Amino acid sequence: MKKVLIVLGIIIGVMILGVVIFMMRFQQMQKYTAENFLRVTNVDMTQIPDGVYNGKAGDFVSTVNLDVAVNDHKIGAVVIKEQLCGGPKYEARDMTNKIVLAQSPKTDVVTGASGSSKIIMIAVYDALTTK
Repeated sequence: MKKVLIVLGIIIGVMILGVVIFMMRFQQMQKYTAENFLRVTNVDMTQIPDGVYNGKAGDFVSTVNLDVAVNDHKIGAVVIKEQLCGGPKYEARDMTNKIVLAQSPKTDVVTGASGSSKIIMIAVYDALTTK
């Protein structure tokens, strides 16, 4: 019985440690998103030559790797190559259409997926502004 209690105590301790580590990393991700989203602004598309630009953004449980196609100084398409998030309902893939329609990386977020939406906007902004 004593061994069972010791094993149970160890298991509970490991679980608590796991939750604490997860929460710390999640807070770091939220800080990353908030800080990087502040720099996302409208981009002067007249300065962007035609081409396909790659952008990556994210941290921990929300990351994206995407391509932005520019044609005639307009965003023609945003194609998500890889996305890691909290599951399908958090993917915010509608965000790519919103960005194309707005012709800007900064637009309204997708309800229920605001973190993923912001990560996508950060990646699009980085794709268009990083040389």
